Amino acid sequence: LTVTPATLSIANTNRSKVYGKILTNTDFGGSMIDVVAGDNITLTRSSTGQGIAATVAGSNYPIVATLADPSNRLANYNVTNSDGALTVTQATTGITVTNASGALGGYTILTARLQDVSNSLYLNGKTVTFKLDSATIGTSTTDGFGVASMTTNACINGATIQADFAGDSNYLSSSSTNTATLTVTPSTFVWSGTNVTGTPQQLPTSGSLNITPTITFTGVTLTNVSIEWGDSFTTPISGAITNSVTSSHNYSNPGVYAPKITGTDVCLNTVTSIYQYIVIYDPNGGFVTGGGWINSPAGAYRAEPLLTGKANFGFVAKYKKGSTIPDGNTEFQFQAGNLKFNSSSYENMSLVVGGAKASYKGIGTINGAGSYKFMLTAIDGNVSGGGNVDKLRMKITNMTGVVIYDNQVNALNTGDNADPITALGGGSIVIHEAKKNTTAKVVIVEKTPEIVPFTITAYPNPSTQYFSIDIKGGSNEKTEVMVYDILGRMVKHIENGDSQEIKFGEELPSGTYIAIINQGVKQKTVRLVKK
Repeated sequence: LTVTPATLSIANTNRSKVYGKILTNTDFGGSMIDVVAGDNITLTRSSTGQGIAATVAGSNYPIVATLADPSNRLANYNVTNSDGALTVTQATTGITVTNASGALGGYTILTARLQDVSNSLYLNGKTVTFKLDSATIGTSTTDGFGVASMTTNACINGATIQADFAGDSNYLSSSSTNTATLTVTPSTFVWSGTNVTGTPQQLPTSGSLNITPTITFTGVTLTNVSIEWGDSFTTPISGAITNSVTSSHNYSNPGVYAPKITGTDVCLNTVTSIYQYIVIYDPNGGFVTGGGWINSPAGAYRAEPLLTGKANFGFVAKYKKGSTIPDGNTEFQFQAGNLKFNSSSYENMSLVVGGAKASYKGIGTINGAGSYKFMLTAIDGNVSGGGNVDKLRMKITNMTGVVIYDNQVNALNTGDNADPITALGGGSIVIHEAKKNTTAKVVIVEKTPEIVPFTITAYPNPSTQYFSIDIKGGSNEKTEVMVYDILGRMVKHIENGDSQEIKFGEELPSGTYIAIINQGVKQKTVRLVKK
């Protein structure tokens, strides 16, 4: 009896897998035919391409069946075992692009995340291309979390952001879009530097005060930058400014200045920041007088904003020689509102006279009671730049800054540095130029000691006939008395060679007057009332 080998046919089915997948024996298929019952012959299938490292470019990988014969029965078979083929295909990817982050008009960050969708993995080290409205603006490489990001200074608000992954040999391409919507965030500007302070500063004897501001800002990138210094001078800054800019300027005249930086952001919006204020005074400069009335507009008197009518005023403000505290008196009366303001003191270093404009601050009472802050700003229309029209602004607040009265209403600029817009209805404002002294005389004045207190007594006051000016202390220098009416006009000028009592005023009509008494370096101001 001859026993011939049986035929054992093994088939291995071809299959494919997505790049990155891992296969095991159970993932392969096929058949094994004609195994005799009781012969314990089994098989397992594998492939060199079943691991995670198998690439698309490496296809095809053989699928091999390996037989196990623990009972040594294979010698009884003629075995046919043809390899199958394993093909690796590209994995599917997905990319998402988020809304941009940043400030409108400044640098913004674009962000996208790339994933291997087939294997639920983030893709690392892949190149992502960013586009705005289909125009490529740059590329970025993904990190271990699949995130790619880039910074741009393009104006992206409302634009279509697109993130593209071009794909490669193992991954399919993907793309995503989003509409950029940025919240308008106000830019923050901080001014600092030499002499950049709101504290009044004295004009140096050299004739100019240098300030060197450093302006630090966030959220925007600026071009076409310039700094307007408020005195008709402008400094252009070249290039694109991203974080800060430093410049320098010399102020040659007393004044209240509001330097302003202006630039253009990437969305072509104009961005500005104003520093309020640089205050420069000259204690040896001119002084200001005024008197008359204005038409108080609706809204000026905050307690009763509908009230309008005539408001009378009279004032004198001048630095005492050798002092930084202005001297004088200010009266303001709005009869319709039963508001009568009288100054009690002027603020140190507050009187600033520059060109046609004068301003000062102080404290006073309303209807004889309380304590209130005030600011007076005046324009002398007869001085160059005054526009041939005298103007006045009177602002009164409580001690915490709440406005009681301010006739600067319906104006584009209501800041403390604003030029007044209310023309006088009657009267005048006069800015008096400082007397020019020789250098030698100035030196002598500064060194003259005030040995005996210099006091002035005016009586009777109020008076129905004449006034007597009694001078106590002082020196034997010439005494000069200048008397101004409520309109700011000089109505009396008296010079006395000694310190004897001075009588005057019988010819003056009823009204309020301001007398300024000068003797050498000493000066006093007295308010007079003629009935």
